[in-house]
Amino acid sequence: MKTQIKRVGLLSSALLTGGILAVGGAAVADSIYNTGPGSSNNVTTTWTNNASLWNNNHLWVGNFNSQGASSGSANVSGNTTGGSAMTGSAYNNNNASTMASVMNSGGAGGGWGGGSSSGSINTTGPGSSNNITTTWTNNSSVHNNNSVGVSNSNGQSAYTGSANVSGNTTGGSASTGNAGNTNGAQTNVTLANSSSVGGGGGGGSSSGSINTTGPGSSNNITSTFTNNASVSNDNSVCVTNESEQEASTGSANVSGNTTGGSATTGSASNSNNSNTTVMVSNN
Repeated sequence: MKTQIKRVGLLSSALLTGGILAVGGAAVADSIYNTGPGSSNNVTTTWTNNASLWNNNHLWVGNFNSQGASSGSANVSGNTTGGSAMTGSAYNNNNASTMASVMNSGGAGGGWGGGSSSGSINTTGPGSSNNITTTWTNNSSVHNNNSVGVSNSNGQSAYTGSANVSGNTTGGSASTGNAGNTNGAQTNVTLANSSSVGGGGGGGSSSGSINTTGPGSSNNITSTFTNNASVSNDNSVCVTNESEQEASTGSANVSGNTTGGSATTGSASNSNNSNTTVMVSNN
């Protein structure tokens, strides 16, 4: 006589954007009794929990700016009495602010366990083979793949025109305006990957009993518990800030006048500011 009871439980979950797998509370109870001589009796329970979590994030931000500013020329010439020549100012201002935040919630396999398995074999005949086997397997994996790219590109030019006072009996002053460029880039990148796997594993129980067996019988009780967990975090962050600036003032000329005023050029300035903050957290 051959008596066999086999229980197989398979629980799996694939989480694409993060979540929690709660498994447990299952109970299995089996018994074999009153079998004849030379019988083969088996109680087998197998539980398998599979959980996988994939976080695949790709972010790219590009800020591109190109500016040009120029003022016209000012000319006073060929007059008996000439006034002043003055050009205006030329300015460029650019500011780029980027904030990127990536938060991946893990917890694959959370809440495993809580199940129970029990088996009993009794009152079997002589020479019987009696086996109780329980196998628990928990498999979980977390994969975080983050790629973040930020590129700030800025090109600025500012020019003031020339100021000319010439060929006058009485000439005024020649003055050019100011030329300036200002650029600022602020970049904040935050990556937070929660990589907990298999949280709450265990809690299951297994019990087996074999009794009142006949002479020459073979009796075995085997319990196996296995928890497997893997975590993979692949984070890539690239931040590039490029600034190209040019500022110049035009010429100021007072010449060829019987009475000439002053010649003054404006100031030329460039200002650039870059601030980058990157935070990566794998918990």
